[in-house]
Amino acid sequence: MSVIEVNKLTPLASNGTVTMGDSGDTISIPSGVTIANAGTATGFNLAASCSFAAYMNTAITNASINSLVSLPFDTEVFDLGNNYNNSTFTFTAPAAGYYLFNTHVRLNTNDRSMDYIMLRLVTNDLTYERNIWDPNAFYNDVTYWSMNTTDLIYLPSGNTISPKYYQGGGNAMVDIPSGASGARFSGMRVA
Repeated sequence: MSVIEVNKLTPLASNGTVTMGDSGDTISIPSGVTIANAGTATGFNLAASCSFAAYMNTAITNASINSLVSLPFDTEVFDLGNNYNNSTFTFTAPAAGYYLFNTHVRLNTNDRSMDYIMLRLVTNDLTYERNIWDPNAFYNDVTYWSMNTTDLIYLPSGNTISPKYYQGGGNAMVDIPSGASGARFSGMRVA
């Protein structure tokens, strides 16, 4: 192996570009090396860094029972990386990695006769059943109830995830209000 020792590489061409290797080559950077960047960083998989937050601008009235209900998180607060689709209410992982998701839903007019309510996060290949609630623990119908989830989930590149609501039994009378304080879905890549 040859070693080149220099303090600075200066391009010969007037375009300011220094090329290291050819297409298909691998340039190895050993562990422990620090890359200092005072300019624009490219090629470091920054596209895989992403985060988003959305809320429901459309309320759900008398949510269906005994079936998964899509939660219409149709208004983006922000979407760094453009990986959240506010018409399908789905996040698509731009790269394989671990993602942290938060879901908050306020439920109004809860029917005590229902068997349970659950928030689910549904991916291409798995369903994460989260935050199950049994309203029979109360003596009367519950006017307001909030459900929150925080999940660290591994997603392969291109996998999608979306939050769903499920009510087992009872009457279709639960309302999920619109607005940022009524229902919110957010996520970010952490590793």
